[in-house]
Amino acid sequence: MKICILMGSPRLEGNTAALLKPFINELSLLGATVDYIPLFNKNLKECIECFSCQRVLDSPGCIIEDDMKEIYASVLSADCLVFATPIFTWFCTPGMKAVLDRLFSCSKKYSGRTEKPLLLEGKGIALLTTCGAEISEGSDLMETALKRLAEYAHLLFKGHFSLRDINGISDFTSAAAITAAKKFAHRILGQEAETRG
Repeated sequence: MKICILMGSPRLEGNTAALLKPFINELSLLGATVDYIPLFNKNLKECIECFSCQRVLDSPGCIIEDDMKEIYASVLSADCLVFATPIFTWFCTPGMKAVLDRLFSCSKKYSGRTEKPLLLEGKGIALLTTCGAEISEGSDLMETALKRLAEYAHLLFKGHFSLRDINGISDFTSAAAITAAKKFAHRILGQEAETRG
């Protein structure tokens, strides 16, 4: 199985990255191929809502020239997408929001047609977040957004794993955090989907 991890943190050695290390190691030990893409240093422009992508049925069709082209290639070749992000003001980071908006071009081709090609259909999707608030109040909106994307694009929602920052980086490198991250890797590869759109 190929897993595409889109990492939205601007801190490449921060909390989210620390939590991803045991997660990625466990995925690899379980035989998965991992494509890890930090978004912070990518040239990612925001969606301009031109709808050019809706006139191209067999590929994303986005006319914007930036690093999203390589992300599209990785996303389309993956079996499961993992969105990993710290929570900024109750949602994901700006780079990840740009990617989510641009993935609209792969989600559903609907403009003026009765048939709606779904380029992402059947892929798994999962969420890994870090936040400073209680999980139920810090990561809940991002989870809801991904579940709605799963329903819209006919993806399989594999779950959400989140840890709260109370004591800094030690919260994400503790034995308990490492064990939990490894368990989430098993869940991604072995658990039946929780939601099917």
